[in-house]
Amino acid sequence: MNMTSDEQLNIILEMCVSGISNEKIAYKFNIPIRYIKAVLTSLLGWEGWLYDLDISPWDVYRACGGSFAHYMTGIRALTKLIDGGTLQLTYKLCKRYDDIRKELDL
Repeated sequence: MNMTSDEQLNIILEMCVSGISNEKIAYKFNIPIRYIKAVLTSLLGWEGWLYDLDISPWDVYRACGGSFAHYMTGIRALTKLIDGGTLQLTYKLCKRYDDIRKELDL
């Protein structure tokens, strides 16, 4: 299957907000990690994950309808491995990705 660069960018962003490491994203597309970091920094304002998370923040964000209070409760119910700072970061990344999706009507 051939993929457009926009589709590839969307998948890279979605994988990141889903908690997938830069290394796995780079492997999937056979592209350098520095490219992944550049894309994420440019579009999300963050370089990405060094390691996979044990949950998908994006799935929780969508299930909670974007509410931070519900998101926080949902994340804490699923894992104890995400501290307060990471919880806020993951929410911010999901919100930014959701805004990008709405702007592009994805």
